[in-house]
Amino acid sequence: MKKITLLFLFFITHLVFCQGSVKYDSKTKSIDVASGVEGEASIRVKFYGSAESAPIVLETMSCGNTEGLQIFSYSKGSIMDYYQNETNIVFKFKRTVSSDTRVTYKFSTNGSCFQDEADMIKITVNYKAQVINPPTSKFDNLITIFHNYRNTIISDLNIDEGSIAPEISGIFIPSSQYDYEYVWEKKSSNGIWALMPGEGSYSIYPGYLSETTTYRRAVKKKGSADNIPISNEVTLTVIPAPPAKEITNNVITLYKDNVMLGGYRILGSTPVGGIGYFRYEYYAYNEFEGEVIGEVQMVGADIDYYQRSIGGLPLKFYRKVYSKDKVSFSNTVTIFPVASSARMATISNIETASSDLTVYPNPTTEVVNFATNFSTNKEIEIVVYSETIRNEKSVFRGTVTPNQVVSWNIPSGYAKGIYFYKILSGSKEVKTGKIIVQ
Repeated sequence: MKKITLLFLFFITHLVFCQGSVKYDSKTKSIDVASGVEGEASIRVKFYGSAESAPIVLETMSCGNTEGLQIFSYSKGSIMDYYQNETNIVFKFKRTVSSDTRVTYKFSTNGSCFQDEADMIKITVNYKAQVINPPTSKFDNLITIFHNYRNTIISDLNIDEGSIAPEISGIFIPSSQYDYEYVWEKKSSNGIWALMPGEGSYSIYPGYLSETTTYRRAVKKKGSADNIPISNEVTLTVIPAPPAKEITNNVITLYKDNVMLGGYRILGSTPVGGIGYFRYEYYAYNEFEGEVIGEVQMVGADIDYYQRSIGGLPLKFYRKVYSKDKVSFSNTVTIFPVASSARMATISNIETASSDLTVYPNPTTEVVNFATNFSTNKEIEIVVYSETIRNEKSVFRGTVTPNQVVSWNIPSGYAKGIYFYKILSGSKEVKTGKIIVQ
């Protein structure tokens, strides 16, 4: 009985531990707002729990008088958990009054206006008929490394060479991040601060680092000459990896149940060697009869790859794996077209009347010549099509005389690639083939 009681108490303790909770810094606010001028109030919400705690969704709802309420929003979203453990609910008000007017706005915190009023958020807005100079915005320009962040500034972190650096962000987000301009700077071994072009958000993702780097952030309120003090500095120290080994076990395979997925999944093995951290790149290209058609393109950057569909030509894939200064190329896998397109590519090489017709390119111009070897006049039609030209295009229809040459000028708008043709006489196909436009 004692064991059962202890187990029950452990279960209850574990259950309570796994249940997160949120706490509002205050549920009552009072602000003064000048007539016709927008004012705002902000309430900070924090999440308390463990990594196992289920997320909590904030359900703020306006209840009662809404005249003058412009909008309310969340600075970092309404879903809170162990990792996203802090946000601000920002309320904005604007109303034109001829005399001082006081309005109390109520907001439920559980998505229902039947909530006990004592648990609701209450914001009292004193609309002032006279002009009030708005207070200076307070913005704590503090940044931290978001790595096991627990409401304490993390200014230094060691990371292994080849690993991905964590996010660096401001802890306290202003009422609206779009009211501020952000400038990030970094310095490495040369000791000189350098601007980071393209980094204009309140947070950055440094990615892969090859050397120890320090970061800081400058902030300026838009439309104001007042600069907010520059932030603290945070440093990511890169621990050099030992010499990289040759990369092995770089193999890719087609998933056997691709037909059921409505696409094509390519599975990549986990490589061995390097420095233990790997970067992946998938490449794809079309091939026809051993010839590469078009460009080889990078299509993916994960360990596996998913291809939704392909055109009328076989599509080949291979994977490159990087680790420090080592590079490895995988095997190649091929996805063949579906039955209808595969048949088109196959029968295009069949000639049913090779003695009567000859097709050859003009070597000096973008012209295809169809030479007829008929001994009598013949009614023929020449049709050209491809995967990109959904409708067949008739390029010649009429009577040819014995040994006549029919020339077709390839339109300038035709892209590079493979085109197919068929020559009809009567109701029969007398010749089919392909034209490669380079």
